[in-house]
Amino acid sequence: MPTEAVTTVNIDPELLAAVAALPASRTVSHCGAEFAVSPFDLYATCPACKARLKVRGFTAGPELVDVFDAVFAWMEKSLPSFKAATLRRQELVAELPDDMTDPVGCFLPAPWVPASAEFVPFAYLRRAAEMAYQTSMTSRFAARYHRTTAVALTAFTVEALLNHIGEARLLYWDIVERGLSWQQKLDLIARHYGFRPDRGRRPYQTLKDLFAFRDKLVHGKTWRGEATKNSGGFNASVLPEEPELFRRFWSDREVKAVLEDVSAVIEDLLSRAGMPDDGWAVHRIQAVRRVPEEPPIG
Repeated sequence: MPTEAVTTVNIDPELLAAVAALPASRTVSHCGAEFAVSPFDLYATCPACKARLKVRGFTAGPELVDVFDAVFAWMEKSLPSFKAATLRRQELVAELPDDMTDPVGCFLPAPWVPASAEFVPFAYLRRAAEMAYQTSMTSRFAARYHRTTAVALTAFTVEALLNHIGEARLLYWDIVERGLSWQQKLDLIARHYGFRPDRGRRPYQTLKDLFAFRDKLVHGKTWRGEATKNSGGFNASVLPEEPELFRRFWSDREVKAVLEDVSAVIEDLLSRAGMPDDGWAVHRIQAVRRVPEEPPIG
């Protein structure tokens, strides 16, 4: 099962600083007296005259306290797991070096440092295939197109995976890769790790149909045939522009099976190659360790 990705958004470092700096209370003046209220309170009661006061206004745009409101809503929804998540967070912050957090435990914005980066095509294509499949299940009129896209991208994923492993583990890969079919690439990697893929059973059995579908798409030729025509147009089951080739993966069940089998192939091959099982990581970035500067002499 693929790990569900966490939603990623661009966060302004100033927002993090403002959240960390928000005071636990604020002072309200009324009847010549001052009293403290929560920054999240909408109303407060004056302790002197007992009047109900509106202490938080509403503006057209979002405010800092709206961020907290969203977090509070999440806490209420996730109450059973919130306490455990809070404890894990506290343990994590306690283990971090002092220069990575501020006094209230918020992560400090890290300085930019030199790094090495890697883009992983098979993971990118795998994500794209999964997204196309998810879209097919919510699309009323274009589901068939998205299913076709998902299956085609899954075939591209497999070949990119074979190249990913071959480049990393076989020193001669760049010499032979261009002259090999996907089957020969798989056989070469399998022989290197001393196993024989069982092409008569899932998941490897699925690869034959998958690449046959991919090849017919890539080398597509105009199809001509007979169709039954009525006053409303062509019969939907025999549309000449949608021959049997495209109907092969028209159902969500068929597409889901392909995605599951390819995920199993990815897991198996990465495991045999002793490579990280992070088949959803499109980018890998690793900071380059800086050499400490020597103190000046004299």
